[in-house]
Amino acid sequence: LLEEGWDIERIAVALGVSSRSIERWEANYDEHGHVNPPTPIISRPRLLDQVMTDEIHELLADSPSLLLDEICEWLAIYHD
Repeated sequence: LLEEGWDIERIAVALGVSSRSIERWEANYDEHGHVNPPTPIISRPRLLDQVMTDEIHELLADSPSLLLDEICEWLAIYHD
């Protein structure tokens, strides 16, 4: 709509959002090529690596009735 000459206030009213949102979307589009900015991956490091995760899957496939404390004990014994 901006490219078609609409002003920010008119777009905001038409979409039911604030003019600040339109300005932010325009800045994101100019910088990233789309209105949503890239999401930074911010998380805690994994406690279990892929090998451990695969082994837990196998363990649970063999013994689906294991309780959490039993899984934790298994991890402590085999991956401490």
